[in-house]
Amino acid sequence: MTSLNSVLVRILESVQGVLFGGSVTDSVVVIATTLLATIFGVLVLMWRSQEALMVKDEGDEFETECRRWEELDINCLVNVFGRVGMESLLLDVPFVCKSWHRIALDPLCWLSIDFPKSHHTLIERFRTEYQIEMSRFSVTGLIKLVINRSMGNVTVLKLPGWCTKQALEFVADSCLCLKSLYVAENLLWSDWMQSRIFPNLICKWKNLEELSLEGTYNFENIVEQISIHCKKLTALHVFNTMISRGMILSIVDFLPNIKYVTMKNFSFLPRDDLVILLRGCKDLVFLDVRNGRGFKESDEEILMLAAHISTFMCDGSTDEIDEWFPAPLSCNTQLYQDYNEGDHVGENLNHVLTFLIEVIYGWVALYLAGVV
Repeated sequence: MTSLNSVLVRILESVQGVLFGGSVTDSVVVIATTLLATIFGVLVLMWRSQEALMVKDEGDEFETECRRWEELDINCLVNVFGRVGMESLLLDVPFVCKSWHRIALDPLCWLSIDFPKSHHTLIERFRTEYQIEMSRFSVTGLIKLVINRSMGNVTVLKLPGWCTKQALEFVADSCLCLKSLYVAENLLWSDWMQSRIFPNLICKWKNLEELSLEGTYNFENIVEQISIHCKKLTALHVFNTMISRGMILSIVDFLPNIKYVTMKNFSFLPRDDLVILLRGCKDLVFLDVRNGRGFKESDEEILMLAAHISTFMCDGSTDEIDEWFPAPLSCNTQLYQDYNEGDHVGENLNHVLTFLIEVIYGWVALYLAGVV
């Protein structure tokens, strides 16, 4: 039951992290408790499906009938296990029981992979659970193992700053179905990234629809390669950096039909550059430049140019940069983390509600399968 408890804890932490960012109020506790109770109920029902049920036959004799996991709808199981997170799916779920171990190996559970920012705890737990000596362990091997679980079907991937060159090349060759890619800041600024390896790998991701970058090293080259090889890309998000005129011009020149753009949270974006972006990208339906520096959120010309954009967010933006500009770049990661963990309940509510609906669907599937 230790691993089962770990799974439940991971689920609650994920829900709280996504919805509340750690800021727990009374209403938050109620919602979190409700969600956890629902999820716990589904998992308990699944657990009970492995138990023997005593059935009385016509001769008043009892026989044991076992409900097999194989008889359940695979989509029901994937909806639950595919959402507990990469670390829990790798280190908790497989050790609950043999049936859960088999399900955890299903590629459909690994369509979305989010590597943690820090790898120390993950590595230590991985080595302990699988009894691997440090001399035989490698970060590249761990990343390859996780990616291989998807059998090349992963569609959403968040690469950590501790990803190695060899692992990145493996990802490019293996994840041909990738639709959404998030690249951490440290990854873009490492020594081997300066050899332009990342832009050269973009040609492998022809199905890419969304790209998120922490940092902007070699940004112009990246955008140019996207325009050539990623015809399906509609969303570009940039965090933790100052926005240069060259970056804006590269977006306008190479991605004029882009629909979703994010450049926010303490990014320096000059007013004239924002005007160029608004005039050059006429198909924008979403633009988030909140907490920017270099323009006022009440600027009439900017608001007029953005009038056709369905969702335009510039809250907290100001043209006063003196008090912010000297801030060291080393604080960027923490600033972005603070934003992600802030009180942005409304932004992520739809994701959590969708998750809850899928959990309820799983419960109904179990009921129809005769487990309940």
